[in-house]
Amino acid sequence: MFGKQPNPYVFEEKIENNKLKTSKDIALMDAALQQPDEAYQRKKELNDDLTRWQQDLENDLEVLKYDLMNYYKDENGQWSPQYYYYTDEKGKKQAVQLPPMTNSLGAVRIINLVKRYLSRNLMMSNLDTPTIYRIMRGLVLTLVLNLGENYEFYEIDESNLKLIVKMVKDTIEPTLYRALNNGERSYLNTINRRIEQYVETQQPQRKGIFGV
Repeated sequence: MFGKQPNPYVFEEKIENNKLKTSKDIALMDAALQQPDEAYQRKKELNDDLTRWQQDLENDLEVLKYDLMNYYKDENGQWSPQYYYYTDEKGKKQAVQLPPMTNSLGAVRIINLVKRYLSRNLMMSNLDTPTIYRIMRGLVLTLVLNLGENYEFYEIDESNLKLIVKMVKDTIEPTLYRALNNGERSYLNTINRRIEQYVETQQPQRKGIFGV
């Protein structure tokens, strides 16, 4: 009268099979999505390393310190004293080590001053051109007064005073201009957005249970 009744066990088996297939599909999609996440994390780590390298200015301090000592980095990457050469009265070539431009006290004072301007906080600031000019004028004035008052204690030859001031300015000025109009932060934000966009384009589109 009511026709052939469906086998309930077959119906339940189909349901279980569908559940199993759905679970497998989800597991496969999760595995597929995991790779872009790992790629994103790796790319982010590389970007973070690059940022730390770009903002690590210890090398600039080291170069300035050894420049003040009249040292240079040789082919082995070691800091070595510089020499000047001349020919004596007998026609023989002589080598004389260049004396430091300042003694250790002067070098410490100069490096400690410069260190205040080679910081991430300053680099990540938002400075305009007049502010940068004001900072540089204040720096030069402070440095000139200090060197002028203490050059004998620092054992600085007067002929080197202008050169030392120029070396300090050239070390600091690029860092200040990285903060011009929020430049450094804008650059880092742009890099981070590009990483996010790259990851989004690499991720597969999640499909529904019925493949749509």
